[in-house]
Amino acid sequence: MPCPVPGLRSPRVAARGLVHFPRLLDKARLRAAGRLPDDYVPALGRGFDRRVCEALRVPYELLAAEAVARPDATDEAMLAWAESRGRALEAGDIEVLSGFLAKRGWNDDASAQFAARRDAAGAPPGLATYFELIDWDEGR
Repeated sequence: MPCPVPGLRSPRVAARGLVHFPRLLDKARLRAAGRLPDDYVPALGRGFDRRVCEALRVPYELLAAEAVARPDATDEAMLAWAESRGRALEAGDIEVLSGFLAKRGWNDDASAQFAARRDAAGAPPGLATYFELIDWDEGR
């Protein structure tokens, strides 16, 4: 059953083409404000968060703390900050990572796990990616 989380953007929202990054910032800020649902907490810094942080070569904890410390910083400013602490992503890096994240669960090594999660959530069988499942689950 869909459950919207006010202030939490879709994983499809991008900063300079990098999907999920704005959502990662939202989750850190919502948690600090006590507005992130408890069932989201165990996955913080894992899954897509981990993939983005590994690509940037910035520890999740450091990025999350900076997001909380700078609540009014734009997504692009936060991405520039992360790149200055880790490594800058070139356009090709962003394209490959964003494509991978957006299609995760569809015809890849996560397909079986994705289908099990989708079915356990009672989501429509036509959903093919984690991004689609997240958006469905959050009422988008």
